[in-house]
Amino acid sequence: MRKRITIILKRIIRALCATNNLKRLGYPGNTKLLIIHADDIGLSSSENAATFDAFKKGMVNSGSVMVNCAAFHEVADFIADKPGIDLGVHLTLTSEWESYKWRPVSPSMEVPGIIDQNGFLHESNAMIKEKVSYGNIEKEFRAQIIKAITSGIDITHLDSHMFTVFSDKKILEIYRSLGREYKLPVLLTKEVPVKTLVQKSEVIVDQLYYAEPKHYRNGLKGYYSSVLQSLRPGLNCILIHMAFDNHEMKQITGNQSGYGSAWRQEDYDYFTGEECSRLLKENNIHLITWREIRDKLIR
Repeated sequence: MRKRITIILKRIIRALCATNNLKRLGYPGNTKLLIIHADDIGLSSSENAATFDAFKKGMVNSGSVMVNCAAFHEVADFIADKPGIDLGVHLTLTSEWESYKWRPVSPSMEVPGIIDQNGFLHESNAMIKEKVSYGNIEKEFRAQIIKAITSGIDITHLDSHMFTVFSDKKILEIYRSLGREYKLPVLLTKEVPVKTLVQKSEVIVDQLYYAEPKHYRNGLKGYYSSVLQSLRPGLNCILIHMAFDNHEMKQITGNQSGYGSAWRQEDYDYFTGEECSRLLKENNIHLITWREIRDKLIR
């Protein structure tokens, strides 16, 4: 009974938040706002090339950067003549691919609690929780934010690689605290506690969408089209991962199909294609960026 009441309460709060988000942002109450958000920028040259091309084509309007990955340096060149681009920091504590690893931005000797015996970030959220060091996590998150700023990125938001911040309440609070310190919206989802949803100082995405392996098996095109066709009024966000299915990405992702090279090519194809463009128009979906949210509601 208590669980049922909690579920109902969350639904009521989310409905109120949806109306409130639209009102605060200055949109009519029936507006379907959508952020089409590209994760993992900086992961590789293939990831960057596909994402940058999608930005130019207009439907993908936001993204976040993994500053501790090998191709991060390409981002600065891309943004040099694009002052209005919407980029956040994809705060990263995991290095999950078997054949492609990355280290923390902080010197390894300063954050021993977040690295493995080889000096790489841990492979999974479970391993982070097993060896959690909150001081090391905050130091590394801050180092990633500072690196993005010093590289010329006008950060518009913070989010979390592999949803690590939602795996632990204290990590979640570090994440939210950094958002307040740097005056940035942070991506918050239905995973956060009910008490968090009602804090006026934070922006809650009303509905977050992201494809899972079952959607890939059944066809990503069908999943994304169904999302656009059923989108509700409020602040919505779709998380995608774009790259070209080339030798580099195949080397990185290996035989893994989940968020692998072919998956990322499908994401690129759909969100630069005609069906996506058509459904956005037919369903009266208004694209919004984290920059607009930041500047209207946080700063």
